[in-house]
Amino acid sequence: MGLLISVAGDDPGTGVRAGLQADAEMARRMGLRFLGIVAVDTEQDENGLRAVHARSAEEVGTLLREAMAEALFTGEFAIKTGALGNAAIVRAVASCLRSWDYKECLVVDPVRGASKHVPDAPSLLDDEAWHAMQAELFPLATWVTPNAQEYGDGSAYREVRGVLCTGGDVAGQGEVIDRKVSPEPARDFRSERLLGGENLHGTGCRLSAALAAAHVRGLCEDSAIEAARAAVLAWMREQLAQ
Repeated sequence: MGLLISVAGDDPGTGVRAGLQADAEMARRMGLRFLGIVAVDTEQDENGLRAVHARSAEEVGTLLREAMAEALFTGEFAIKTGALGNAAIVRAVASCLRSWDYKECLVVDPVRGASKHVPDAPSLLDDEAWHAMQAELFPLATWVTPNAQEYGDGSAYREVRGVLCTGGDVAGQGEVIDRKVSPEPARDFRSERLLGGENLHGTGCRLSAALAAAHVRGLCEDSAIEAARAAVLAWMREQLAQ
């Protein structure tokens, strides 16, 4: 059985959750074991994100090294990152991957803010960490999965090997368009916009986790994106039917 390792934020809420809890759920749906490493603890509820507490970068790096050592005995595995909080944690993750000469699938979800947050909520990735991520994690990534807001003008992603810009946060469209920007050729992946789907928490986390899981299952590029999107859409329909 393959393995998904995720370094991300802990969502302590109830009901539909994001972060590590979403990643774990998606890994199980796709038939993988899961190892989660908490980079940031969050305080949030149905109204949104209230506080972020970063873990020790040394602790995160140590746990990732231990997880990778265990993964070597399990067969195929992939790594996914989510909310990393600060530059020290970003650098600790990148340093660990470089020291292991990690060449397998790495999916970086450049989470900078929660989809729901109260006024003056803290960032899930501060400015220094954002620059560190571009310099140190993006060059190692198989895929980076920004949403439209995180993608911006695209300048931060020009040298990234694989970029999937997700469109679930783009309002006013009758469909969701996720665009594979690179590797070329660019391609739009389209699906219906599910009524009520905008209220589901953690869809971006699940898509990046599912994309990493698809690689563990032997899929790549367009086939991996199609499998990941199908898994997330199936999950969304189940949630909305409840």
